[in-house]
Amino acid sequence: MVEPAAAIAEVNVVRPYLTVGLLLGFVLEGNSYAFCQLRAPDDPRSYRRIEPKNLSFHMYKNYLIVVEGSLARLPKRILLIDTGSSRTVLDRKIADELRLPGVVGTLTLPNGKISVEQVLLPNLELGPIRAKSLPVLTQDLSFIQKAIGVRIDAIVGIDVLRQSSFSVDYKTKEIVFGKIDAMPFAVPFETGPPFLTVKMLLNGQPFRLLVDTGAPRLMVFQSRVQDHLQNLPVGSIGTSSTLAGTLQRKQLLLHTVSIGTTELGSHAASIVMDQKDNDHDFDGLMALPALGLTQITFDFEHNTFGWKL
Repeated sequence: MVEPAAAIAEVNVVRPYLTVGLLLGFVLEGNSYAFCQLRAPDDPRSYRRIEPKNLSFHMYKNYLIVVEGSLARLPKRILLIDTGSSRTVLDRKIADELRLPGVVGTLTLPNGKISVEQVLLPNLELGPIRAKSLPVLTQDLSFIQKAIGVRIDAIVGIDVLRQSSFSVDYKTKEIVFGKIDAMPFAVPFETGPPFLTVKMLLNGQPFRLLVDTGAPRLMVFQSRVQDHLQNLPVGSIGTSSTLAGTLQRKQLLLHTVSIGTTELGSHAASIVMDQKDNDHDFDGLMALPALGLTQITFDFEHNTFGWKL
């Protein structure tokens, strides 16, 4: 999931509503019945086998994955891939251009509430992936262009990506959808879509982290870590702006980080000062390139996350 660059330039560049919203507690209020009619499919077994197909991508800020795809009748749209977002988000200008009627509701963030709109996108195409009559959120995504210099027409979340297993190669800058090769290392997902989590050890303590292509570094939530990481030396203290206000974050150095049998050494991390949320059972975000992972796989057929160093 991604956060606003102005908000957390170092931590997340693309998430005013999703990362801090869906991640720390996504609650829609207001016209709840209408939202219910447009909600994304709940079936986590929406995976289907497809013929392998490669899709090249551009990488920004050394971690953000940007590709081309189609949105309804609009070809060659610029899409950001975000496995940390449970929902796909359409730029409001695209929704207006397509004249998509929407339903307005309220998104509850850990530090306030904002108004959001949901529309029904006729179809979305991403490589071999086809999604029809897709419920998506709409937001003004122009802040991403200000952060990375490229217009983003939509953020593609796990509601679309879970249709097929896929791998991401950060060296060759390619995504492969369909049957994927086995990785040297793999662990089972602790939870399935819409929140894909894995167990990691941070300073020897177990944490459940969201596997997030939109995260530049490890992040953990104050409300979840309790006393496990509280005695570590704290570096800089800053604030991260969201659409509903600000969140405080602290920087610290983790002496040991590991996943499965892979020791990843010491890494910088951020503790986000959030409010306790019981709806989503994970403790923070797992960054990917920042941990030295050069290739990753999301194997929905075998319910595993794989990687190569």
